[in-house]
Amino acid sequence: MTVLQSSFLTTPDCAPILSALHEQTFSPAWTTEEFTDLLKTPGALVQILSVGEEPAGFCFYRLMSDEAEILTLAVLPDHRRRSYGENILIEGCRQLKEHKIRSLFLEVSVSNEAARRLYEKSGFQEAGRRRNYYREGDLKVDALILKKAL
Repeated sequence: MTVLQSSFLTTPDCAPILSALHEQTFSPAWTTEEFTDLLKTPGALVQILSVGEEPAGFCFYRLMSDEAEILTLAVLPDHRRRSYGENILIEGCRQLKEHKIRSLFLEVSVSNEAARRLYEKSGFQEAGRRRNYYREGDLKVDALILKKAL
């Protein structure tokens, strides 16, 4: 039986874990120093998902007033297609409501079909577009700005 645990953290000492998870999920990956700096900013909140005792993913939020933004969400490749990303979002939204957050935003590459499906399934809707926002190899691609009312 797989046991999933999700908890919110705000301390910079989790930066090495976040960097290691991000490195296995994104290219280019954010460094430990970048995560350390982000964790020191007001409103930073990280949700780490563990499968058993091992971290399997995380979601990094920034809260401001009654809104929050997902800066990055990562699920390790070996743990994908098991609804872990959906579980992170469900639990994250539940806890964000406890912080009096009413709207959640994020940006996603138009070419990231798996993430777009996850966010659509989780109730996010398109709120805008940033032209040529991401660099993917030699190409520049648009970012969709998505919003979910909590």
